Amino acid sequence: MSKKSILTKLAEDKDVFVREAVAKNLNTPPHILEKLAVDHDWMVRKTVAKHPSTSSKILEKLSQDKSELVREAVAKNLNTSSKTLIKLFDDKVLEVKAYALQNPNINSKVLSELSQNKSYWIKMQIANNPSMPIKLLEQLANNDNEYVRAAVATNPSALPEILSYLANDDDYHVRAGVANNPNTNIDTLIKLSNDENGEVRAYIASNPSTPKEVLTSLSNDQDQYIKEAIAFNHNTPVETLEKLSQEKYYLIKVAAAQNPHTPKDTLEKLSKDKNLFVRKSVAFNENTPVNILENLSQDEEREVRQTVVSNPNLPQKVLIKLSQDEDKYIRTEVAKFSNTPTDILVKLSQDKDSWIRAAVAKNHNTPLDIVKKLSNDEDWWVRAGIAGNPNINKIDLPQQSKSVNPSM
Repeated sequence: MSKKSILTKLAEDKDVFVREAVAKNLNTPPHILEKLAVDHDWMVRKTVAKHPSTSSKILEKLSQDKSELVREAVAKNLNTSSKTLIKLFDDKVLEVKAYALQNPNINSKVLSELSQNKSYWIKMQIANNPSMPIKLLEQLANNDNEYVRAAVATNPSALPEILSYLANDDDYHVRAGVANNPNTNIDTLIKLSNDENGEVRAYIASNPSTPKEVLTSLSNDQDQYIKEAIAFNHNTPVETLEKLSQEKYYLIKVAAAQNPHTPKDTLEKLSKDKNLFVRKSVAFNENTPVNILENLSQDEEREVRQTVVSNPNLPQKVLIKLSQDEDKYIRTEVAKFSNTPTDILVKLSQDKDSWIRAAVAKNHNTPLDIVKKLSNDEDWWVRAGIAGNPNINKIDLPQQSKSVNPSM
């Protein structure tokens, strides 16, 4: 009997979600993607259109798909050719046209021609395009439409000089774009930290290039969202994080609890907070000490225990204990975790709950013989998990006719 891969078998599965999982797998070879590109279900075709390995030839065909969501995915794909993108400029759906105009694969000659278009909407889209030539961005920075200027302000290719000029704009949307742009220079960031508009100051608070002293000063702002942004910012000084961790508004404490620079003694205090989202954030933080993680693994709230499982610092003895938790959602997290030992995965592969078996099926640490066994699972959720396993191409099996999709 001839051999074929499990991935090929799953690409012919009767269940659409299994075929979609195959199309989503980053290791799915081009010939299977080509086959799934003509699947009768639009969800599968859309996933193929999003795949980073889908060829420009297949994307060209999918650009004519009857589903606007498939065409939208083609417009976003970085493999889509300039020729195909130009055709999508005429799409009847506005979103498709917008993503096509913003795709960096459009050549500079076409962008130059489009910059002369009378439509403000078209100028706004190309002003967002990271491949936009600097001279054209400079021209659009002086456009009389504020939304075009705001698009230039958010462009990742905009030079600091352009951004400094736009920082003086009368429209706060434009200044907010400058405040959020990673290319904005220090002097401009300092200037905008005193902006009268709260949204502009909030973007300054979240910008990773904002100086520490500016973040400390902004932490005295009365706007809670600004304080939250500062607590998230990895550039925020330790002393400021300690101060923000004592705020009453729980989202500020959540942000401080997730920050990798928050001191361990502060994390310990936050781990005892009455708000479960604060404790959950401490459990998420990779710098949380082992003893705190052990305590949180016994938290009364499921969400906290679930988050503890995904922390790479969790001791194996705690992981083993959680793999036996009565709550199926906890066992599912253990089955998903990349550091879960092989023997635990083997045991969980026999769990009666299909969610847990599916998580084992997708885990890259699961032994190949277990993966092969689970590929015949009756539950589509488990087969979809197998289809998402990055090691699936390493397994061949005898060709079978079971579960073949007749529409392929």
